Amino acid sequence: MKLPILIASIVLLISSLAVQAAEPVQTNSGPPHAILGQWHGSSYSGGDFSVVKIYAAGHWRQFWQEYLGREQPVDFDESLHQAVYIELGVRPTGGYRVEVVRVYEEDKHLVLEYVEHEPAPDRYVTQALATPWVMVLLPRTDLHVVTRKAPVIRAE
Repeated sequence: MKLPILIASIVLLISSLAVQAAEPVQTNSGPPHAILGQWHGSSYSGGDFSVVKIYAAGHWRQFWQEYLGREQPVDFDESLHQAVYIELGVRPTGGYRVEVVRVYEEDKHLVLEYVEHEPAPDRYVTQALATPWVMVLLPRTDLHVVTRKAPVIRAE
């Protein structure tokens, strides 16, 4: 249990986070689901691809404070909300970003479709390893949550 706290402390010291609000996302694949909030960032800690599903208010608070190094952006009501955190893993430079673009039902699953944005080849970016992440807040559902990667988008 001490290792995650150590990792979270390191992330707190060397994180660079960009936070932005999201708008509901619509889709044509199965019944659409709203995104109540979406926050993006990039840590400089390294790590592999990971997905964390959050169903409890205490876990939501702890994740934001200890792992992302920020106060929770909104209150989490576990009877109304669930959240999903996606971390892409290490990228060679800054300028990468991950975004959930669609949320829909498919075969008794709640599918979060995400896309990785890459920097344009001629764009100036931070010359450091970066780990892009996204956190989405969703209405609570009993559907099993899965993630699906959409094609990469390269910035112009």
